[in-house]
Amino acid sequence: MTDSPTPTRIRIRASRPVRALLVVVLAGCSQAPPSATAEQSPSELATASPSSTPGPFGSADLVRIVLSEEHLESGMTLDDLTWGLDALVQPVFMLEKSTFSAQPGFVDARMTRIGTTGPGSYWEVGGYVTWTVVYASATEAEAAFDVLVAEHESEEGWAMERVGSPPYGDQGVSLDGAAYTWDAVLLHIWREDNLLLAAGAFGVTATLDNAEVRLGSIVEGMAARTNEVRTGG
Repeated sequence: MTDSPTPTRIRIRASRPVRALLVVVLAGCSQAPPSATAEQSPSELATASPSSTPGPFGSADLVRIVLSEEHLESGMTLDDLTWGLDALVQPVFMLEKSTFSAQPGFVDARMTRIGTTGPGSYWEVGGYVTWTVVYASATEAEAAFDVLVAEHESEEGWAMERVGSPPYGDQGVSLDGAAYTWDAVLLHIWREDNLLLAAGAFGVTATLDNAEVRLGSIVEGMAARTNEVRTGG
């Protein structure tokens, strides 16, 4: 994929040199100012295939699940918010042979980048990313999950190493390695019915002694909020 779509995003950062990056998570897309209708993804018209049962999650649920300002620990900052098609392609648009964004059933996506050493620090030294994508059905989400994981493990993709799986969802993987132009990445990807979720630690943040524990806490929080959404909590 050589060109990214026109983004729908808010970027909150200091005016410093930006490092090209991704996650589940890259800064390679151009900016577009938010508008009153910005969070209405054009893909909201997506429907499940005739043989699929519509899933329980919808576009409106994503804002409750990703890490946002109300969930941040002391010292963390929300350095970027991206949604819609722009958020969907963040893990793969640097991969020329990626087919992930072409998978059917996409409804909406949302992603946040979190700094840990002051406003804008994510773009300089790394931090955390949370990402969610909703599909019209679990069948379509499962197919997209398989493609996404394969492109993270493939030598033609990010060539990350599978090191386990998060204890949540219907399926999931935990990955470790260099990716998205970062030398160090810890990443968890999992699926809950018709929802894909991911959380990662990038750059210097991924090398800290407490990186796995803090990332595990973020994943646990996302899983808990996902369950609350599903059960109406």
